[in-house]
Amino acid sequence: MTEDALIEALSAALEPNIRRLVTQEVRLALDERLPRWLTPKQAAERIGIGESAVRERIRNASLTANKWDGRWYIEAAEIDRCIAGASYHQRLPHNSGAARLEPSAPGHRR
Repeated sequence: MTEDALIEALSAALEPNIRRLVTQEVRLALDERLPRWLTPKQAAERIGIGESAVRERIRNASLTANKWDGRWYIEAAEIDRCIAGASYHQRLPHNSGAARLEPSAPGHRR
């Protein structure tokens, strides 16, 4: 087998794997750079509290959220920060749908 033939054979064998790995890396890089947004319902499920408790935190500005076309959206990283920095997290009676969750940093906005 000549050197050119060997290079061509290796290229053909490696190309699909290289394409797959590059595509995977690009997707990961984009996922890290683009914010992921959650609805109040999705945020509530992620935290483990009721949706009304999330909406209350948006109203009292203890949770940062943005409103687009009349709907609230919370950046997933904001929810992760709240979970990681929660100083107190306690479920209240089953039907109340409320819980206390203190954010880790001040300056939250509506």
